[in-house]
Amino acid sequence: MNMKKIICLLLSVLMLASLLGPIGAFADDGIEVIDVFSDDADIVEVFDDNDQDIPDENDGIVDDDAIGEIPDEPQDDNAGEPDDSGDDTFGSDDEQPDDTFVDDPEPFDEEEIEDEDEEIVSAAAVLNITKQPEDITAAAGSSVTWTVTASSTNVNYQWQYYYNSKWNNFVGGDSATLTKTAAAAWNGWKIRVIVTDKNDASNTVTSNEATLSVLAITKQPAAQTVAAGADATWTVTANSTNVNYQWQYYYNSKWNDFVGGTSASLTKTVQKSWNGWKIRVIVSDKSSSA
Repeated sequence: MNMKKIICLLLSVLMLASLLGPIGAFADDGIEVIDVFSDDADIVEVFDDNDQDIPDENDGIVDDDAIGEIPDEPQDDNAGEPDDSGDDTFGSDDEQPDDTFVDDPEPFDEEEIEDEDEEIVSAAAVLNITKQPEDITAAAGSSVTWTVTASSTNVNYQWQYYYNSKWNNFVGGDSATLTKTAAAAWNGWKIRVIVTDKNDASNTVTSNEATLSVLAITKQPAAQTVAAGADATWTVTANSTNVNYQWQYYYNSKWNDFVGGTSASLTKTVQKSWNGWKIRVIVSDKSSSA
């Protein structure tokens, strides 16, 4: 059988196959037939078992429509699969970005915030004096004590006295109480205390002024020499009129009150047995026990 008859036979088979349906591949005696025809041109290429084109009269004829569209670049068989190389790009629609790198904010510690607020309020609280020092009247040489109470214990104190037209610090007057021995010269002094926050020198408060009245005798009673049966008068002068008086005599190894001896002067009829008696007067402020 010559070549032309073979080709005619093949064409007849192909035409019959086109009516029944496309044939993907056909083998006969070691010849593989590949269907590459279109509606515009029926062109058949014949290959042997080694995929070598068998020369025929159709070689060189190319039907563009039969070839189809040739892609510009080869397609990646692994397209759409996730890339394990560490690339941040995502390989498929199913893969979602990992948001674990976003750290959750730490929850607020409400108790800690409240503590801080309390500290701020405490630091900013203005000092107050809840108990002011009071006026004192005392006899010269007696002990006197002033006390102050502040709204905080974390404070410094400085007691002062007003003398020579200015405020002066008491030496050692750096606590909530001040104790001193009153001197006659201190009569009429003004006393105060400055309270300062230890953590904030600008947070300070000054107490009210307290007055120190030092009761003193400015004129002492004088010694008397009189005849028995005569009157003797003793007189005293104090630096205040708001005082009480009590005249006394020393007898039988103790001081005894004169009955009725409660004024600034004492007048008595001297008896012979009084010879050598000691006479004195106690002056005390009416508003205190000085």
